Amino acid sequence: ADSLLSRSRNETNHRTRVDLLTSASLLFLFHKPDTAFHISSEAVKLAEASDDETARAMAYTSLSAVYLIKDNNEQTLHYALAALRISESTRLSPNLMASIHRKLGYVYRNQNEDRKSIDAYKQAISYSTQAGNLHDLAGAASNLGQIFAKIKRTDSALLYHQQALTIAKNNNYVDIAVRCYINIINLHDENENNKQGEKRKRNTV
Repeated sequence: ADSLLSRSRNETNHRTRVDLLTSASLLFLFHKPDTAFHISSEAVKLAEASDDETARAMAYTSLSAVYLIKDNNEQTLHYALAALRISESTRLSPNLMASIHRKLGYVYRNQNEDRKSIDAYKQAISYSTQAGNLHDLAGAASNLGQIFAKIKRTDSALLYHQQALTIAKNNNYVDIAVRCYINIINLHDENENNKQGEKRKRNTV
């Protein structure tokens, strides 16, 4: 992270400098979110001072990620939507588009806007597939499975959890694989409990 920050201070190209700052922010995101916030905010100021729309989208997405970690749904959504609006007139990379849609999916899920969340995660899966980013693809598929489980669409939930599990096992993404196993087991247990409940109802009639 320190080397990225050092390089950013010596870089003259706006987009490259923003890229270095957002990459550094990501490294601090989970263990030093306040530092990540400071770095992403600097990236936003730098990007907004330029005419580079791609740099702005990168910076907005980075700051959106920090707000997500801080559980600030309003600001996560604000900056993710700002980045998405840029994509309407400026072609952004599939990885960046996937990142934007993952954040939208997360916030919409928290706001119980399940249809919007499903659509956002499907978009994230599509863009991650285009980018060949298997880790993010597996993560988005797992999150989508959780939403389908929440709204009791068990078959769809199992389909996406299994997709995520297959990718995770093939690429040694242990954290995602463990999460998928737990979700799949819970879904099978819930199905079995529902069947037993229906059986007891029939036996009492």
